[in-house]
Amino acid sequence: MALVAERSEKGPGPMTLPREELDAWGFTWLPDLELPAQISDTGGELPVRDVLRSASSPALRELASAPQMLAGASSLLGGRAFPVRAHLFVKSPSRSWGVPWHQDRVVAVERRVDALGFEGWSRKAGVDHALAPDDVLRRMVALRLHLLSCPSPSGGLEVIAGTHHRSLDRVERERAVEGAPVVDLSGHTGAVLAMRPLLLHRSLRPSAGRRRVVLHVEYACGSLPRPLEWKYRQGLQESPGW
Repeated sequence: MALVAERSEKGPGPMTLPREELDAWGFTWLPDLELPAQISDTGGELPVRDVLRSASSPALRELASAPQMLAGASSLLGGRAFPVRAHLFVKSPSRSWGVPWHQDRVVAVERRVDALGFEGWSRKAGVDHALAPDDVLRRMVALRLHLLSCPSPSGGLEVIAGTHHRSLDRVERERAVEGAPVVDLSGHTGAVLAMRPLLLHRSLRPSAGRRRVVLHVEYACGSLPRPLEWKYRQGLQESPGW
């Protein structure tokens, strides 16, 4: 049975600082975000693979760069954060799939350039992607904004706390899951979950009659190792590479 770390509508109880929780567990809850009417009224009907690029989702792009989202990511990263990738996940009984245990290691770049530690290159919808080295991923954070309530159990996110420190191969992932407590992270509309990309996580199919709509935005606060560049780098200032 999964442990439930649901973000209550009454707000969190006594807790350590969000950055301390993020460092220790790989996830934490941030203050709720009040959604614009055009977002909260619909909750999203179809998934959007690349929110930062899609011409059909200006409201979602604005949400990814909302001051509260940028401030939350910046606080956790210790620098001026900006979105580098974003997706809208929509699941329902008619559009349902499960995702097995994995870590998020892919980043979107301006163009493919051979660089130490970057591998597994692919091109999706005209954008170059690569598996990034751990030192880059440890300096990123994802914010998952719930556009609809996702009470447990409804196919929400499940994680293995503390697995965010390094990349794991298939055997290591299987060992990490064996006997470890599974934490169910569910939230109400407007709840914001922060997580490290390397945190081991999965999502199940939504339970009967449930919909799950989440805006998943990945943030960074510095440049990639030269000569690589982020594909999306709104707000990026000149700074030393990682």
